[in-house]
Amino acid sequence: MTGSRTRAAGLALLAVLALVLSGCGGFGSKEPQTLDTTIKSYVALGDGFAAAPYVGRTTSKDGCLRAELNYPQQVANALHITDFKDVSCVGASTKAITDPYRPPGTKKDVPAQLDAVTADTDLVTITVGVSDGDLLNSMFRICTEAPCTGQILAKDVIDRLNQIATDLPATIRAVVAKAPNAYVVVVGYPELLPLDNGCKSLPRMTDDQWSLAQLAWQKFTTSLSSAARQAGASFLDVQRLSAEHAPCSKQAWVNGQKAIKGKRVAYHPKPLEQQAVATAVVAQVNTR
Repeated sequence: MTGSRTRAAGLALLAVLALVLSGCGGFGSKEPQTLDTTIKSYVALGDGFAAAPYVGRTTSKDGCLRAELNYPQQVANALHITDFKDVSCVGASTKAITDPYRPPGTKKDVPAQLDAVTADTDLVTITVGVSDGDLLNSMFRICTEAPCTGQILAKDVIDRLNQIATDLPATIRAVVAKAPNAYVVVVGYPELLPLDNGCKSLPRMTDDQWSLAQLAWQKFTTSLSSAARQAGASFLDVQRLSAEHAPCSKQAWVNGQKAIKGKRVAYHPKPLEQQAVATAVVAQVNTR
């Protein structure tokens, strides 16, 4: 009798263990589910450093000068994304993400870039900020002491940088809120200033102006990184990526100060820069 009870208790214990194991992925469990991390829907937002005017054939007819070899298109190709919207636009400021914007030389507004983002968007890249308050050109015209005819007081440049640092997090949050499941990458800007003054591709500046410009550009990159972190997005430090490719280097990644209509925009990316940025974005997406 005792043996029967012991045997029955043992069988009951085995049944309980089998039930627990099946619930924990043991015997009798289904195959583990693999998380689908494929990017199906990608939206590219930003200014001319994303649109990359004249880096290949111009694909837009709205004045935004998006090019067929810009980094967003290369990212979409590399990740085999078919649902891809590129609304980047040359000269776009941070405000153009959330409000209609009129590209230079056109008579019609383009919609707010945020309109392209939906709840189903998986990936968003954002390259924006350098056009705010004409920061890009102001950086090369910093005035160290009055009078400042045709130049910008250092204090005014600092004020513009502070405003950008305030505006960017809110804008990125608006993107994150509209696509809560998306991987959002704030893509920074390439190095525009060599270590030494005297680059003939850039405006002539005194050593003091040069030092201030370098500080301003570094502060801007830091603001981008901080804004991304505050808004819960990732950041790609393109300034660091392009440290050896500033203007006047053997393999510069950006144009100099001379613009040529239909061929290049001053200070904007060259094909090698866009290729390098695309490769870095893809690597970051694949290891997210």
